[in-house]
Amino acid sequence: MRPNLSVDYIIHFVNCCKRERVLHAYVAGLHAYALVNGLETHLTIGNLLVSILVDVDASICRARSLFDKLAERKDFACNALINAYARLGEWRFAITLYQEFSVKSLQLRSHTCVGLLKACAMLQDAETGMHIHANMGCLENEQFVATSLIDMYAKCGMLDRAQTVFDRLTVHDVISWNALLAGYSHNGYGHKALSCFEQMQSEGFHPDAVTFTCSLKACGIVGDGDKGTAIHDRVRKLGLIENNIILGNALVDMYAKCGKLEKAQEVFDALRNRNVVSWTSLLAGYAQHERSHDALTCFERMLQHDIAPDAATFSSALKACGGLRDVNKGIQLHADVERRGTFNDNVIIGNALVDMYAKCGLMNNACEVFDNLAAHDVVSWTALICGYAQHEYGEEALALFEQMRSEGIPINDVTVSCSLKACGSIGALNNGIKIHNDIEQNGMLKTSQLVCNTLIDMYSKCGMIGKAHYFFDKLCIRDVVTWTVLLTGYAQTGAIDQVFHLYNAMCQQGFKPNSITFLSILTACSHAGLLEEGQIFYDIMTRKYEIFPTAEHDTCVVDLLSRAGQLEKAVLLMKEMPSYPNLALWLTVLGACRKWGNLELGCHAFQKALEVDVRDPATYISMCNVFTDAGMEEHFREVEEIGFSCMCH
Repeated sequence: MRPNLSVDYIIHFVNCCKRERVLHAYVAGLHAYALVNGLETHLTIGNLLVSILVDVDASICRARSLFDKLAERKDFACNALINAYARLGEWRFAITLYQEFSVKSLQLRSHTCVGLLKACAMLQDAETGMHIHANMGCLENEQFVATSLIDMYAKCGMLDRAQTVFDRLTVHDVISWNALLAGYSHNGYGHKALSCFEQMQSEGFHPDAVTFTCSLKACGIVGDGDKGTAIHDRVRKLGLIENNIILGNALVDMYAKCGKLEKAQEVFDALRNRNVVSWTSLLAGYAQHERSHDALTCFERMLQHDIAPDAATFSSALKACGGLRDVNKGIQLHADVERRGTFNDNVIIGNALVDMYAKCGLMNNACEVFDNLAAHDVVSWTALICGYAQHEYGEEALALFEQMRSEGIPINDVTVSCSLKACGSIGALNNGIKIHNDIEQNGMLKTSQLVCNTLIDMYSKCGMIGKAHYFFDKLCIRDVVTWTVLLTGYAQTGAIDQVFHLYNAMCQQGFKPNSITFLSILTACSHAGLLEEGQIFYDIMTRKYEIFPTAEHDTCVVDLLSRAGQLEKAVLLMKEMPSYPNLALWLTVLGACRKWGNLELGCHAFQKALEVDVRDPATYISMCNVFTDAGMEEHFREVEEIGFSCMCH
C-alpha cells in the first residue's frame, strides 16, 4: 500500500471492498497502514477501522481497544461494535456498551436494535429492553425489529407487551406469529399458544417447523394429546420430521407429558438422530407419570450410548429415585453429579437432590444439601417442606413454612398444599385456618385446584368435616380428587351413608372414581363390617372401571373378610394376589384367628408372617394372644422364647 494514500482514497477503497465483499482480505493491511502512518486515531479513519475490524471475529478485541482510544466515537462505529458483541454472544458487553453511549443520544440502527434485543432476551434484562424500545423511534415499524421486540418481551415473561407490539404491526408474517406463539408456550400459557396457532392459520398463514414445535410444546403443557396427535399427522405428511431433530424431540416431549408413553417411545425409537434432549424428554415423561423403573432404565441406556446427561436429565433421574424410594441409586447419582464437577451450584440439580432425599425420608441429607445450595428458591424450600409433611414431621414442616415466609420467598400452590397437609397430620387447625385466610386474600383459591382439594383434606383430618363440606359446596370447579378427599374424610369418621351418597353423586355428575376413591370406600366398609357392600365395590372397581387392585385394596378386603369370620376366603384371596402378601396382611388374618378361635389357620398365618419378617415382635405377640385365648399356655411360652431368641439375634 502506498504511503501517501489520502483519507478520501482509503474511504473509497473500503467502500469498494465492502461492495465486492472482499474486505476480510485487506483488514489487517489497512489497520497496519493506519497504525504506521498515525491515522489510527484519525476521526474518520479510526471510526471506519472500528467498523471493519469487528467484521473479523478475531479482531473484536483490537476493535474495542481502538474504539476506546478515539477522542470522538461516531454512531456507526458504536453500532458496529455493539452488533459484533451480540453476534458473538457477548450479551453483557453489548448491553454495557449501549448503556454507556445511550446517554449520549446514540442513534441505533436496525441491526443493532435486533442484536441488543437478543442480548436482553438472553439475559432476561427487561429494563434495558424497555429502554431500547423507548429510544428506537420509528425502527419499531420495521418487521424484523418488531419481531425481535416481541421475542424479547416474551422471553422476559412480559407477554402483554409482546402482544401489544404484535397487534401494532400493520403486516404479520410467519416469523412474527412464531415469536408470539413461542412466547406463550415457553412461559407455560398453552391455551393461549394454541389459540395463536389456530388464529394464524385462519388468517391464511402456513405453519413451519418452528410453529409446529411450539404448538406441540403447548399441547404438552395443557395435556391435549389428541391435538398433539393431529399435529403429528400433519408434520408427518409434510415430511418435516425426518431431518429435524428439534421437531422430533418436541413430539417425544408432547407425548411424554400427555402420558402417552408408548407413543413417546415409538417416536423416540424412530428418530434418526438423538441427542440429550431426546433422551431427557422420554426419561422425564416416565418419571413424571410414576414409571420410575422405566425412567432409570432409560437413563442407563442413555449412558450406554455415550450421551452425557445434562442438569434436566439428572433432575428427572433423581425424581425417579425419589418415586421408587431408591435411596441407594439416588446416592449413586449424587456421587456421579459431584464427580462430573460441571453442575456445581446448579439450582435444578440441587433442588432435585433435596426432593429425592426428602421423598426417601432422609431428612438430614435433604437439609444438608439444602444448606449447601448457593441460593434457595421456592422449589428448594417446597421440596424440604413437602418432605417433612410427607413423613409426618408436621411441626418441622410448618416451622420451615413460616421461615420461608419471613424471608420473603414467594410461595406457590405446592408449598401451600404441603403446608396444609402438615396441618392435617398434626391437627394444627389454627395454622390451617391462618393459611386459608392468607390464600383467600392472595387469590390462590381461585386459581389452584390442588390447594382447594388439600384445604378440604386438612379440615377433614382436623375433625372439621362440616367445614370441609361447606367449602366443597362453595367450589365452582371440582375434579375427581375434590370428591375423593371429601369422601375420604367421611370414611375416616365412619359416616358410611355419607360415603355412599358422595360416591353416587360424583358418578351421576360424570366423575370417574379412581383408585384412592375405592380404597376409602373399602376402608369404610371394612370398619363398618359391611361385607356384601365391600365385595360389590371391589367388583365395580376391578370389572367396571378396570382398576388394578393395589396391596392397600387387597388389605382392606382381607380385613373385611377376616372381620366377618370368612378367614378361608381371606387366605384364598391372598394366594391369588400378584405379589407376595406383606406382613400387615398376615397380621390381619392372625388377629382375626384370635377373634374367631381358628387355631389351625392362626398357626398357618404365623408361619407365613415369619417368612416375611422373622424379627417383627408384633407377629409373636399376636400368636401368643391366639394361644392364650385358646388356653394353651405351654405353646404361649414356647412362642415367647422363640421370639425373644430371634429378636436378639
